[in-house]
Amino acid sequence: MRRLFFALWPASHSQEEIDKALRPQVQASGGRALPARNLHVTLIFLGSVPEPRVADVISCADQVRACGPIELEFDHVEVWKRSGVLSLVARSSPSVLGALVDGLRFNLLNAQFEIRQEHEYVPHVTLARDARRRVQQVLVEPIRWCASEFALVQSDTTPSGSKYTTLHNWLLIQ
Repeated sequence: MRRLFFALWPASHSQEEIDKALRPQVQASGGRALPARNLHVTLIFLGSVPEPRVADVISCADQVRACGPIELEFDHVEVWKRSGVLSLVARSSPSVLGALVDGLRFNLLNAQFEIRQEHEYVPHVTLARDARRRVQQVLVEPIRWCASEFALVQSDTTPSGSKYTTLHNWLLIQ
C-alpha cells in the first residue's frame, strides 16, 4: 500500500518564504510546525492505494487536460478547530484550479477510487498541526504563488514526521 495525494508543489524558495513569513503565526498558534520542505497545496487526498493501482492513479492524471498555470494569492491564516490545523488560505480560487481538481476527481471516481470530500475545496497550505490558539487572520502582505505543474506525492510516516516523495509531475501548461 502507498499513501498518496495530488498536490501543487512550490519551489523550495517559495516554501522557505512562506515558512519565514508565517513563523510568528505558527508559534502563536502553539501548534507543531511542518518543515518548510513539506509545505504544499493538496488537490486530492487518496489515502492508502494498493501498489498495483498506482499505475491507474497515474493514468487518471494523464487524462486531465490542463489549461494553464495556476496563480494563487494566500491572504489569511485560519485555525481549523475540528482538525487543529493552522492553514494559510486563499480566499478565492481561480477557475483553472477548480477545473483541475474536478478533472482529477472525475477520473479517479470513474476508475473506482474512493474520494472523500467533506466540504467545498479550499486551496490552503497546512502550516502546523495541533494548533491550540487563534492567530492574526489577515496577512499584511499577501503571498502570491504560481504553479506550473502538479504532482502525485507519496506520504510516509517516520519517527521524525511525514516524509513526502514526488512520484510523478504533470505540466499545467500544454
